[in-house]
Amino acid sequence: MIFVMLLVIVGLMNFLFRRSKFIFIISAILMWAIMAFTYGNADEDIYISRYENPSIWVGSSELLFSAIIYICRIIGLSFMQYKAVLAVIYMLLISTTIWKLSEYPNIVITLFFFYPFVMNVSQLRFGMASAILIFSFRYLLRDKSPRLEFTKKNITKNDVRFILCVILASLMHSCAIYWLVLLISKKTTVKTTMFWMLFINTIVLFVFNPASIGWLLSILGAKDRMAAYFSSEYQTSSYRHIGASLITTLLIGGIIFLLCLLVERKKKLFQFTDDVEELMKYNIMLLTVISIIIRYTSEMYRPQEALLLMSFIVLTNAIKRGKFLSFKTDLYSLGLEVGVFSIATVGFFTRVIMYHNYLSLWVPIFRNRYLV
Repeated sequence: MIFVMLLVIVGLMNFLFRRSKFIFIISAILMWAIMAFTYGNADEDIYISRYENPSIWVGSSELLFSAIIYICRIIGLSFMQYKAVLAVIYMLLISTTIWKLSEYPNIVITLFFFYPFVMNVSQLRFGMASAILIFSFRYLLRDKSPRLEFTKKNITKNDVRFILCVILASLMHSCAIYWLVLLISKKTTVKTTMFWMLFINTIVLFVFNPASIGWLLSILGAKDRMAAYFSSEYQTSSYRHIGASLITTLLIGGIIFLLCLLVERKKKLFQFTDDVEELMKYNIMLLTVISIIIRYTSEMYRPQEALLLMSFIVLTNAIKRGKFLSFKTDLYSLGLEVGVFSIATVGFFTRVIMYHNYLSLWVPIFRNRYLV
């Protein structure tokens, strides 16, 4: 209970001091502690097995994820210490990106804590993959002054860096390779991105053959694990959960689209509006997961989930400092603030509360069974 109260106090401090490096670091350390030292999470037994018996997971664990396990086992780390190492890497990638790109980093890290961080606590593989993607946001968005390279030339240095990040992420979780579709959006307009989204959804629904990606999954090292999602046994099982994933994906995607549209229509009231246009395109492109959720697996809500931190950063950046969380704000800025908070709220209730993924927040971190 004391730890939970500390989280509440730090969260409130983040809203009072929106760019305090000290409170930001404290927040990051607390999140590291939750990820590293809590137990009883949904996928915990699976990850214990992956770490203690890696041989039985050959073909179901990606190459980079397996390599980290191998190194930690060689060093002689316990499972708890191994989780602490992963948590350090995760929080460094996340926190440095937030601090670099966000005008209000303390607000953003608090929103991120509610969702999707709590999910990443139990989904270690995808959490690590999404952290690498989050680091690559700097290659998709123009940075604050001076801006990072951004051009619609065929291939730029930042494009290559983004591709390398996605490849690294896919060696943590095969699903991450899907993020390469974001490059299509980077090179096109909103209308063209909409066309590609509809086209890809149509192809997946009526043409796509799961066997056609088997060779790619083999290269990444997780063919057996990912191919299981396309099996007839999985397709007829209760694990599909099409409705919840589809509704959540459409709801979050719709909210982000409407908020981006608000900024586009009222550009004079906002700042960094070019980044908002890019976010709109990336959000539209990731709605291509709809067809995969409908036809194959509800687990494909994850690519959109990893984009949420970009949404928090870009949409809060659009609000001018004098109007952010201020009584002097205008109606449109207030609507954007409410919309951003609603994204985290929707994710928290549909993914965390409904599926009981909040357990890690209530377990005393210093009463860890791995210390016994």
